[in-house]
Amino acid sequence: MSLIYFHIFLMSVAVVFAGGFGLWEAQLFQRSHQTLDLVTAVSSVILGIGILIYLIWFIRKKKPAMH
Repeated sequence: MSLIYFHIFLMSVAVVFAGGFGLWEAQLFQRSHQTLDLVTAVSSVILGIGILIYLIWFIRKKKPAMH
């Protein structure tokens, strides 16, 4: 397996984990109404979106090398 594919796999897992953690923290915020839970939820989702944007950019940049 090429390092390019391994990097794509790891970034995909990071997107899923960041989004899942953000949703989990959002549910926790609904129950506790603590500001820290809301801040953590929003920042995790933003981080997941940022990683997703990077992943799309990386795939487009490396597409010729993936063949």
